[in-house]
Amino acid sequence: MRVFSPAPEGQKGLLKLDARTLLLLLVAANFGMFLLPTLTAELCIMGCTLLLALLSGLYSSTLKMALGYAALCALDLLCTHIFHGAFAATVSLGANFMRKVFPCAVLGGILVSTIQVSEFMATLVRIHTPRRLRISLTVMLRYLPAIAEDYRLITQAMRMRGIQPGFRQLVAHPIRTIECIYVPLLLSASRRADELSIAAVTRGIESPRPRTSIHTVHFQKADFAVLVLCASGLAALAWRV
Repeated sequence: MRVFSPAPEGQKGLLKLDARTLLLLLVAANFGMFLLPTLTAELCIMGCTLLLALLSGLYSSTLKMALGYAALCALDLLCTHIFHGAFAATVSLGANFMRKVFPCAVLGGILVSTIQVSEFMATLVRIHTPRRLRISLTVMLRYLPAIAEDYRLITQAMRMRGIQPGFRQLVAHPIRTIECIYVPLLLSASRRADELSIAAVTRGIESPRPRTSIHTVHFQKADFAVLVLCASGLAALAWRV
């Protein structure tokens, strides 16, 4: 089940933030979740990120992430106050850590779902990131969704032939599962890598000249407002701690 999807053309929400703003919020949420240990601070940060996802137009993704976070909280409470023992403590520790990274996952999902790859590339050029880092991130953002789409098509074709993909099928019929699903996926991954390499060379990725873009990257009033609210909220939470 896909929680966040890459940004399509023309997707609109009530709020459209710059990629630099989302990156700054991602760093701030990461520091806030791990440096402010109180449950109040965690709930405030998580609530703000979910509200930001709603304003960005990611309604179904926000619901899924909220339900997942609530399930982790319930699991942590059960293992802390009802169940006891080493296993319960281990599960509680894992659930607590996963809760800490949930706001970062939401912000990363907003970045992937609302910012196109070409716009993200223009943002990286604007903030003067190293060229090798820009190329690596851009290839990753284009390659992984393509592989996920190929895997979905392969599994749909195998279901039509009576082969159900999954861990149970892999354990019951490992050779057939590898032959029918993973071998085509590896061939598709190799083909996609060649296609991306050809496309990158065609677009002049090896050119030493500065890269141009059709996207105009700039801060808007909403970006400044969100950053000011974020800084004020973290300062207030830190003051209470």
